[in-house]
Amino acid sequence: LNIAMWNVRTLYESGRLDQVRAERERLQLDIVGLVEVRWTGNSQTTNEGWTLYCSGGNSHNHGVGFLVSPRIARAVTRVEPINEQVMVITVQAKPSPLNIIQVYMPTTDGDDNKVHEVYKEVQRAVILLDWLEDNRLIALNTCFQHQYTWAAPGELHKNTIDYITIRQRHRIECEDSRALVSADCGTDHQLVWARIRGKAWYQKPKMRWKLDVLREVSMQAQFETTLQQWIVSKENTWPALLESLHKTLEEVCPKERQACRPWRTAKCLKLTDRRRDTKIQDHQGEDFLQLCREVKQACRQAKRMYFCEKAQEACTVSRLDNTKDVYKIVKEISGERRPNTSLGIKDEDGKTMIFEKDNIKRRWRGYCLSLFSKDCSLPTSPPPERGETEPEVLMSEIERALRRLKNNKAVGLDRIPAEALKAGGETLLNIMKAIIDNIWETGEWPDEWVRSEIVTIPKVAGTQECEKHCTLSLISHASKILLEILRHRISHFTSTEIGEEQFGFVQGKGTTDAILILRNIIEKVVKKKVDTQLWLLFMDYAKAFDTVAHNALWDTLVEFGVPKHLVKLYEKANGCVWVLGENTDEFHFEKGVRQGCLLSPMLFNVIGEKITQIVREKIPQSSGCTIGGCVVWNLRYADDIVLLAKS
Repeated sequence: LNIAMWNVRTLYESGRLDQVRAERERLQLDIVGLVEVRWTGNSQTTNEGWTLYCSGGNSHNHGVGFLVSPRIARAVTRVEPINEQVMVITVQAKPSPLNIIQVYMPTTDGDDNKVHEVYKEVQRAVILLDWLEDNRLIALNTCFQHQYTWAAPGELHKNTIDYITIRQRHRIECEDSRALVSADCGTDHQLVWARIRGKAWYQKPKMRWKLDVLREVSMQAQFETTLQQWIVSKENTWPALLESLHKTLEEVCPKERQACRPWRTAKCLKLTDRRRDTKIQDHQGEDFLQLCREVKQACRQAKRMYFCEKAQEACTVSRLDNTKDVYKIVKEISGERRPNTSLGIKDEDGKTMIFEKDNIKRRWRGYCLSLFSKDCSLPTSPPPERGETEPEVLMSEIERALRRLKNNKAVGLDRIPAEALKAGGETLLNIMKAIIDNIWETGEWPDEWVRSEIVTIPKVAGTQECEKHCTLSLISHASKILLEILRHRISHFTSTEIGEEQFGFVQGKGTTDAILILRNIIEKVVKKKVDTQLWLLFMDYAKAFDTVAHNALWDTLVEFGVPKHLVKLYEKANGCVWVLGENTDEFHFEKGVRQGCLLSPMLFNVIGEKITQIVREKIPQSSGCTIGGCVVWNLRYADDIVLLAKS
């Protein structure tokens, strides 16, 4: 492993981060500890495959961080930002995990109290042992040639003030260490480098294919032909089709590659190279300082010009109503930085922060398990028995469901995109017909079809609590074909049962209709004084989609006339949580509807309608506001409800 630390003086400057990344790539460094980053808050930035972890304060002072390569980023198991001057990461490596602490000590003109506070935090980071001597640490870069890391103006004095330290018993693991004068990013500190024996262990990333090629008719024909060659002499089963689809994607669709930073022009690169050469000769001379100023100015101008061009391009595609390309351009400009994103999570008590990867995975699995576990206080009833089998699925229904699949959607655990299913042609349709017929007769779904991958999205930036995250389920696109058929058949029974007050997930209705009706009611009451008073109560169910009781859902569906066979098909569901690049152990959904499933909106409306009917039976018939002889006592958009009353 090639490890380095560098006092970059600032990353809060146009082009400085890109210069550091370019030097890292040129020197083939795996991990670079950064000092004086001068970014605010704790953040994780991913761009061009590189990941930057930062720990900063409230102002653009101090700040530390780690810049890690794509290979090492997948092996990071713990990130703990202690404060703006101390940060810790853990890398899963062989033969043992590698714990790295980045420390920025205040300069000699800093406050003594501040220095003591930093020492206390460092002491906590090394598990409450004394610093250096008591920990038996050794400064690696003082054991080799090329030791000085900073020179005073005029190079009258050269000092070693930047260090990479390691326990003495691991000294033999270090092959070399030195200060590299050739490394340049506009700072007066030298990059301190060390080579450590070891190998990072990480999980392979998800495969991504360039699916835009499947838009061409010729590529669709090639995809179907290749799929037919792989599927020949195999059974019409889901495992055989899944294997053939993966091999066809590997053969036909190229893999996506990360693009380079586009705004760094040839002029910027040329000036950066000249500055590096000048630094080696005289890094305190006037020529070097002049080149520093020219690099800053060139980077600012190039970045400003690039942003203007991208803004014009975004305006052009937005006029064409191309939302996908607009978001793509915005992502190219901003990268994947998530400011103030928490790098840890709180435990069940909400008091202790968890930073270790395995503990974070256990915490998320425990939270989702409790979220989707059955409430013991509620009465339980078994799912309905298999009734009379419904008419078999027609080929026209499969074709219709396949056409309705949306492109550019995240894949499920089977890693098969919707574009691949659409490009399969008649070959795939015939196999899917056989698979769905078997499910229809036996009620047994393929494992990948009933398993979902849960991703968590914070509702509030920087939140450290599981409860303040939204859980979304990524479902197999192949299973969505049968789910769409089920949705279409069940909707014939449920559409007549949904009340007119429901505006959520109902065709032809939306939020604007509900808002317009509510405004009209308020205007009539205020201006025409239809009633003396109008009271509005706004309600929102807590974890509405995640707390739907399955036994109540089965009973309501049967009560609304849905055949028991269709209800039985949607009984089994398992899931796991995608955390820090890995999946947790699986668990069974005992309640709730999956957010991301095609059936979930309709099923939630069904249970919501049943709740509304029960509430209506408990209140007087005259409750609500009378408009034109019609009593309106509630308006609903899924789980967002407003109740109307005279008092």
